[in-house]
Amino acid sequence: NQAHGGVPPDVVVRKQLTDHSSEPKQTMEGLWPNTIYTVAVRSGVKPGVWGMWSTRQEFITLGQIVPCFDAIGEGYTALRWTRALPPADLADHIVRGVGDISQSEVSVVDVAQPAQPGAVHEIASGLAYTVVDLRPFRNYDIAVRSYHDGAAWGVWGTAHRVRTQTGIGIMIEHVGEDFVDITWGRRPEVADPLQTPETWVASDHDFERYAVNIAGGDGFVFQGEYDATEDATQSFHFKGLLPDAMYEIAVSTKDSFGNWGFWSAERFLTANRMHLSFGNIGEQFAVVRWSRLEPVPEPAGRDAPYHRCQDEIQQLRLRVREMESDHTTIYEIPMHDHEYHIPDLKPDTVYYISLAASTGPDCWGLWREPKKLRTLPALVLSILDIGEPYVTVGWMRKDWPPATPGIDTTTPDPATGRIDAVLLEPEEDATADVHHSKGGIAAYQVRVTRADDVLVVDETVGSDAVQATLAGLNADCHYKVSVRGQDLFGEWGLWSAAHHFLTLPPVVVDARKIGEDSIDVVWRRVAAGVRALPSDADEDDAEEQPVVMMGDEQVQRWKVRVYGHKITYHDNHFEFEFDARTTSHTISGLMPNASYTITAMALSASGEWGFWSAHYEAKTLDLLEMNVSYLGEDFVQLHWHRPRETIVAPEMSAFHEVPLEYHLRVTELDNSGPGECQEFEMAGDRHEVVGLTPGRKYKVEVRQRNREEAWGQWSRRKYVYTLDPIVVSMARIGEDNATPSWARAVSGMTPTPELVLSDARITRYELAVEELDARGVQPGDHEKRFRLNHYFEANLNMYDVLGLRPNTIYGIQVRAQTGGRHWGQWSKVTRVVTMRQMEVTVDLINEHNASIRWTRYKPNWLLHAAEGNERVCPADHEEICVGNYRMQNVQLLVEGIEPGDDFKSLQTFAAETSATTVF
Repeated sequence: NQAHGGVPPDVVVRKQLTDHSSEPKQTMEGLWPNTIYTVAVRSGVKPGVWGMWSTRQEFITLGQIVPCFDAIGEGYTALRWTRALPPADLADHIVRGVGDISQSEVSVVDVAQPAQPGAVHEIASGLAYTVVDLRPFRNYDIAVRSYHDGAAWGVWGTAHRVRTQTGIGIMIEHVGEDFVDITWGRRPEVADPLQTPETWVASDHDFERYAVNIAGGDGFVFQGEYDATEDATQSFHFKGLLPDAMYEIAVSTKDSFGNWGFWSAERFLTANRMHLSFGNIGEQFAVVRWSRLEPVPEPAGRDAPYHRCQDEIQQLRLRVREMESDHTTIYEIPMHDHEYHIPDLKPDTVYYISLAASTGPDCWGLWREPKKLRTLPALVLSILDIGEPYVTVGWMRKDWPPATPGIDTTTPDPATGRIDAVLLEPEEDATADVHHSKGGIAAYQVRVTRADDVLVVDETVGSDAVQATLAGLNADCHYKVSVRGQDLFGEWGLWSAAHHFLTLPPVVVDARKIGEDSIDVVWRRVAAGVRALPSDADEDDAEEQPVVMMGDEQVQRWKVRVYGHKITYHDNHFEFEFDARTTSHTISGLMPNASYTITAMALSASGEWGFWSAHYEAKTLDLLEMNVSYLGEDFVQLHWHRPRETIVAPEMSAFHEVPLEYHLRVTELDNSGPGECQEFEMAGDRHEVVGLTPGRKYKVEVRQRNREEAWGQWSRRKYVYTLDPIVVSMARIGEDNATPSWARAVSGMTPTPELVLSDARITRYELAVEELDARGVQPGDHEKRFRLNHYFEANLNMYDVLGLRPNTIYGIQVRAQTGGRHWGQWSKVTRVVTMRQMEVTVDLINEHNASIRWTRYKPNWLLHAAEGNERVCPADHEEICVGNYRMQNVQLLVEGIEPGDDFKSLQTFAAETSATTVF
């Protein structure tokens, strides 16, 4: 009637047994713990005949064994147990058991391996037990049963799930050459699907102490026990290991219950030593390089997982000590590269170099065994030659390289764009007494400064150069020169000791006389200056003054060079060579009004040509410039002058202070070439040339006599074109009249800068008409014939001449007057023959009519020429203008002449009609 989760009330357990003893006993099994049951017995006297049930007796079964867990560690759990108590309100008549525990058993089952049988631990006495040999972070079901006073084992109590603590995790933070840094702590818990809400877990994760064990090769063992801190993560630093060695470090912790946990171990390989090598070694510096040596190949023991040094080098310490001195310099080097440039070393000196590396704060490795290096000796410079604006120097590095083993810095690495030193093998490196560079050179830099150290010339030459000439100096000046070398790494060495020198005095060029096509030049070397001490210098300062070298001023030969500027179609370069005694020369064949640069140089006593002197700029005189004042039909007025003569001093002109004497030449030009030439000599600068032909091209030029009584150059070409003549043409020719028209002939010339065309304007015309004889020539003055002279304004170019005789030859001419009342020439005579009158012939006369015909005959001389007779007119008949004999209409007038006869007939006929009958 009180199941406590056990047998339902309606369940009745019956059991039939045979027991003939006087006090039969029976043990009932399969009951539920801590449960009230009612029991009754009846007996049978014979089979199938039962008696009455006895009085019912109530009893309660003993309670289960309930465990309680006091401590849970990584590999153990401590538990105790007790029997569950009956209900508190239990009636007194209900029989109870004693429940004493004399022996117990503990069952432990790994939840993750349900198929595996669990472990059963027998406890002879006591109510507590510590289960060991568990695994960290594992779930176990633990149950307890007891052997009670009835000498029988009770049922297994309800299983309780327990999860052990996580183990210790070690993190190797830093591994150096001789040290290791670790941090460790309880491994973090992760989600566990086997864990239930009722799972017992550890409530105390702290630990009081920890033990560290380090074991390595060659029997190395370190053991230590330390108090733990309150931090969840602990740290440990150990120094004193060997480089490139394999070690195992293990950590175990002791919890607050005094129990030690499992050992957690990690293997690691210490870093190898730093390797020190030398890159470039110069005169005042050295480049050191470093790298971590690779581990020594030892397959045994290194095939399993282990930790290696993964820390980047954060900082370096470089120790430099001069061999002959106890002074030591330590450089703190931030780790940005794998090399360092050691500055401020002395040339040709031996140093000890050592290196240590740090991978973090206070994580310094061992000092590398020192290596020796020797810096390069400085370059030695000497002056070979001194010129006016230059100095030639040579240099060398004495007694280098030495015979000891060293480093060759001559191999370029195209992949990195730099030069890497050749590393020696370890055995060779060990036998190298001193490391040094062979001194390979990529370039040399030579500089010249003034005495006050102001830079004047800086020049870089190739690696194969052993001397250099530096130009651009001022002549007769005090300078210093020094040299330094650039090695194959691009590093510059020290400047050599400075040498003082004084440049040679310069060669100067001057001009004595300048003409149109020549320049008279002189040259010389100026006197050398004398270097003086400062005004405040005393005798001691004079003794400390540097030695100043001077060049040899003797000259063997001279060179003079002339350059023309912007000169085309003419030689613009002249070069002459003279002996030492010649110091002047007249340069001829130059272009007028042209700029020339004249320079000279000297062949020194050492057989070296110096530099060209400072340029002397000269400009030849311009040619005379011809100008046209007035240009007519048969004359030209000219004047000339020399432009820009003031470009040189008057006394330097080739025409200075000489009488003015000019030579003028006028040459007629036609399509076939030069024609008639007129020449004039005069003292003035203007002249009028007459007797020219209209409409012709002339070349006019002039020249002047110079100081040497020689004629200068002809002036620039100037061409003139005289005015074209007046040309007369006939507009109409009649029997007693003629209408001439006139104009100036059309010129085919195009104006150019060299060709001058007249711009004279016509102011008026004059017309002359004269009757000629039958031969077409002008008759003698004694004959009285028709003559006409008439003047017209410039705007008229046609005139009707009346009162002429038919069938008569006339000559017509026109001339024009231009500005300045200059009359031009008469035009060529234009011959004109007036038309003959119409001739009428009566062929037949009747009483009341007459047959009449008419015609107009051509001039007599033209008819005779057509018939092959000897011509009366000697002139070319094609040059005689004849009127138009084609008629448009003909009028015939017939009238009576007798007194009282008033007959009159006027008829008009077409031009082709030549006869008619009049009635």
